Amino acid sequence: MVNKTPDSLVKFCDTVTAEKILTSQALRWSAPHLFIDPFELNHTSELCFTPQELLAATVKHAVNLIFCPDRPGGSTPILQAIRRWRSEDRFASPDEADEVLRGLLKPLVNARDEYNQRLMQNWRSYCMRLRLCCFSSRLNNPMAWQQWGNHHSGVALRFNVGEHTDFEEPHKIQYQDTRPEISLLADQVEAVIKNFQEEHGQVFTDKFLTKAKSLAHQREWRCFKVISEKALARTDDDYSDIVFNGADLDAICFGLHTPKSARESLIEQALAINPNVRVLQTEMQPGSYQMAFRRKFIKSQMPELDPALEEDTGEDFDDLPDLDQDSISGDAALDQMLEEVSLPLNEHRA
Repeated sequence: MVNKTPDSLVKFCDTVTAEKILTSQALRWSAPHLFIDPFELNHTSELCFTPQELLAATVKHAVNLIFCPDRPGGSTPILQAIRRWRSEDRFASPDEADEVLRGLLKPLVNARDEYNQRLMQNWRSYCMRLRLCCFSSRLNNPMAWQQWGNHHSGVALRFNVGEHTDFEEPHKIQYQDTRPEISLLADQVEAVIKNFQEEHGQVFTDKFLTKAKSLAHQREWRCFKVISEKALARTDDDYSDIVFNGADLDAICFGLHTPKSARESLIEQALAINPNVRVLQTEMQPGSYQMAFRRKFIKSQMPELDPALEEDTGEDFDDLPDLDQDSISGDAALDQMLEEVSLPLNEHRA
């Protein structure tokens, strides 16, 4: 199933981090080992099997091919030998076959071990140069506000993503029970028996796109950048603060308990980056655990208002229905809602 890329993604943070982001107009992209989840792979991760375990698993698989009901296909030397042994009834028992195959397969497994050493060198280099920036798919995510938004006292910065932005190719996290490994033992056995060596360029990216099902509430997306070896050598940092295009900052949204003093300074900083940035305030829906978002009308964004009315626009909010719980982009719906409330605003002030 192809995941539709959203029009925007959200970075939840506390107000101090939000101020750093807006002041520097840069987001922090981190190496994988800076993540706090112990189940995440990084440059210190190892293969989930030893050379001895690979040999034992390969021998067992070859013995099964000799004694299984179906005749195995394939043109590699070991598969041709297995078909010959089957036709000649070469082995009377699996134990007899195990002893012979262990000696025959050991050189192949040793060669695979040399390949795996190169694989791990490439893996460690990739992880050290990899930089990740993590987002959530929607504003109305109470767990994201709790976990990353400083218990609803922080900020959500919404960025435009996709083509013609600084976040061209976001990847959706898949939540499942199976944890990723650098390379699976079953795949290694298959490679020895069939005598092939897979390429490991883009495959590494997939290792960072799986998390446990219990974390599905995060609705996480990730963007990737791989820095050069020269850039890595020039710094001791395990992260990169990368400037983003001001036009990519679509909205700044305040939590249920974000202090007013923080809101005022952050709005000023956000407007300095993008004068058209949307300013939103989170509010609770009466009798519901859902959240609603109201747009804050900033004077500089509403030149059409009568100047005598502009003094109040800085603190007035107009009700907007809650964004769809499963929506990955509420921009079109939000724009439509804002059009509907702009006329009653003037009537209310008159």
